[in-house]
Amino acid sequence: MLFKEDKKLSTVYEINDYLSLKLLENGRTQILVKNKPLMLCTYLLINIPVDQIEDFDEINSIDEAEEHLSHEMHGRFNYQIPSETEFWGHCSNLEAWAENNYDTRILHRNLAFPLLKKLTSAGDPLAKRVFKEEIAKRIQSGYPSVINYLILSGYLTDFTKEELDTLVSLLSESLKEQFWILLGKSYSSQGYYRNALENFKRGIQLNPNSEELWQEMGRCYENLKNYKKAIEAYKKRVSLNPRDAKNHVDLAMCYLHLDLHNKALKSLKKASYMRFQNKQDYFFLLDAYNYFSLKFIESGKYSRAQQILQKSRTIRPEYPPTWLNLGALYLKKGSKEEALYAFSRALKGNIEDVFTWIRYHNRFSNTYSFDIKKILQRLSQYEEFKEIYWDYLYETDYEDEWYYYYAEDEEFLERIGDGFEEIYYDALVDNLKTVRRLKSKPTRLGGKRKEPHHS
Repeated sequence: MLFKEDKKLSTVYEINDYLSLKLLENGRTQILVKNKPLMLCTYLLINIPVDQIEDFDEINSIDEAEEHLSHEMHGRFNYQIPSETEFWGHCSNLEAWAENNYDTRILHRNLAFPLLKKLTSAGDPLAKRVFKEEIAKRIQSGYPSVINYLILSGYLTDFTKEELDTLVSLLSESLKEQFWILLGKSYSSQGYYRNALENFKRGIQLNPNSEELWQEMGRCYENLKNYKKAIEAYKKRVSLNPRDAKNHVDLAMCYLHLDLHNKALKSLKKASYMRFQNKQDYFFLLDAYNYFSLKFIESGKYSRAQQILQKSRTIRPEYPPTWLNLGALYLKKGSKEEALYAFSRALKGNIEDVFTWIRYHNRFSNTYSFDIKKILQRLSQYEEFKEIYWDYLYETDYEDEWYYYYAEDEEFLERIGDGFEEIYYDALVDNLKTVRRLKSKPTRLGGKRKEPHHS
């Protein structure tokens, strides 16, 4: 161990050839690996009140102690420690960690594992030897929060199939299924859907009636565009829980991708009569109807598209994407006034919903990438559209950030096509100057516009 002053008069403490700590001029402690900054230390330790010491006899790690006390204890015992004292406390903790062969139970998981991984990458022979051993040891401990952290942070992705099987064999029966679910989610979150499926299938072998596993398998197959397999997974999920509306919506979307419109509509109708578990599932149903309408708009089946959108309006009359799709439908039919009315209704809702729908759902449909320039070109010619837009901005604080948030999305602009940014700017963003002038006046825009008849 070595203590020294660096050239900038900052205190540095070297634990070994790979690990050191530095007291910065602002009083914070920085951890260095091979003399390169890695992270700043947070709080020094967990304070355990004397009258609670007996409660900690069965605790085997800092992670367990933290959760026993909860984060509230950090604030309750938040003593003002001088920065130098705190620095030496951090040095002592990490020195003890190194002397105990990088035992991850000594440090919090958020520090121990990233630091051990970095030391391994830096070539520390001890870290390279114990890295997988420490992960296996903490998995074997069966402590849920640590297992979740290790899996979802991707620490098991370098383990072989045989090593994973060995790890699982050490777990209790109640944890084995959750292990495969979490490991599968870790892969799917990174886009490795085939790897995720392998792990979900292992979970299914343990519990063929796991609704969560069938749901995750269906999502993976969807992302792989294997809609037939996704339908099989979602059908199994529906059989396990036929009263969950989201199950029927997911099934409908797969039917829709395969152009099985009647089956898709049947599933959506079932979902619309059921109770939703949360608000997000409710919007999944609305978006499914809107997807459905785009399919019919693209194929020229305008009456069917209008029927679908009418159904969406009965569920939530003011949902902006529904009015946006109606506008696209009317433009296709050549009904400019009705299109203007529909777009104005969309703007009366949450404008962010409208452009989020355009940005996200262009991956599904060609409707907007074909029409959006025409939509904005036509709308920019209407003074009453400008009034609608001014009114909206007058009531909000979006201003320039709204433009930058959407118009600088290069991927979005590339999908929409050349020239979109200029049209977007001319039709919408220039009006911000007017908005700023209006905000400086005591009165709002005067007069009411005459809305075209809409049935």
